[in-house]
Amino acid sequence: MEIAYEELGTGDGVERPRTHTYTSLKEPDLRYLFKSMDGIVPSLGVAALRITSEMNPFKREAGVLRTFKIPLRQQEVKGDYWLGLIFLFNIQSGELMAILPDGLIGKIRMAASTTIAAKRLARKEASTVGILGSSWQAEGQIEGLACALSLKKVEVYSPNSEHRKGFAQRMSQRFSIDIIPVNDPVSAINGKDLAVAATNAYEPVMRGEWLEEGVHLTSILHREVDETCFTRPDIVILNHKMEMMDYFPGRKTYLHWEKGMERWPDLGELAAGKVNGRAHDKQITHFMNNGGLAGVQFAAVALQVVQRAREVGLGRELPLDWFLQPVHN
Repeated sequence: MEIAYEELGTGDGVERPRTHTYTSLKEPDLRYLFKSMDGIVPSLGVAALRITSEMNPFKREAGVLRTFKIPLRQQEVKGDYWLGLIFLFNIQSGELMAILPDGLIGKIRMAASTTIAAKRLARKEASTVGILGSSWQAEGQIEGLACALSLKKVEVYSPNSEHRKGFAQRMSQRFSIDIIPVNDPVSAINGKDLAVAATNAYEPVMRGEWLEEGVHLTSILHREVDETCFTRPDIVILNHKMEMMDYFPGRKTYLHWEKGMERWPDLGELAAGKVNGRAHDKQITHFMNNGGLAGVQFAAVALQVVQRAREVGLGRELPLDWFLQPVHN
């Protein structure tokens, strides 16, 4: 993953931000979403296309507007399932190398970018984390940070008490870390070396006024943090300077981008050494892991998964001619 970001920073890597294409369904507040993104990592010799087909309702929970992903309405397989695929290509031959599910890889790639940033922006001795959110992506954030830093304590807040208790129990069993559920977001963030926002909120749940001297903040999307989270830190690094676009019926569009964000450098520039990371322990830093950049992330992680799967004999070999045609468009 670091190679992918370094190549974006030097201008060798290529990326298309993800796009969301929506249409309304019969039920109120329920929408169908087709999502896609792609990217190329030249030195690894791969390109990737990631797509999802999903239904997303909006609901208010604890006074905050949130989006949820509901299972597919399929009848053939019992249980709850979602559909997301990664197509991995060899850029030297043009061949399709693999088709993979995107779920676990999506979690890993988000955690990896957070970790790359934290290694350069958090204090060297950072060991405590306050996290808002108790979902799949929140788990990934702790998994990634635990690989790069010597974590000793995590406090977690989410508006659902059962969710935060379950998160603490699961993650405590997996890591030798003291993980504690707390009853309010301020308690989770205060006094920590790292603050993380990993929620499904469409409105700010992280406040810049909570950030103390020396803290490093990670946010998944700009909508879950307030404006002070960008004006108060000494250093702000974006995941990338391209942002995702939403498309709606009636040729309506919405760009996930806030005016003025282009003034901040991105993780590619940081990884390539074009901009500096933390200079001293008193600085407040913020990495906004804005999720529109994902193609190169999926390419880098999917390649590692395919290589490992071949080593241990997992997966199924499919005939290449299933995906070839004697004509071109």
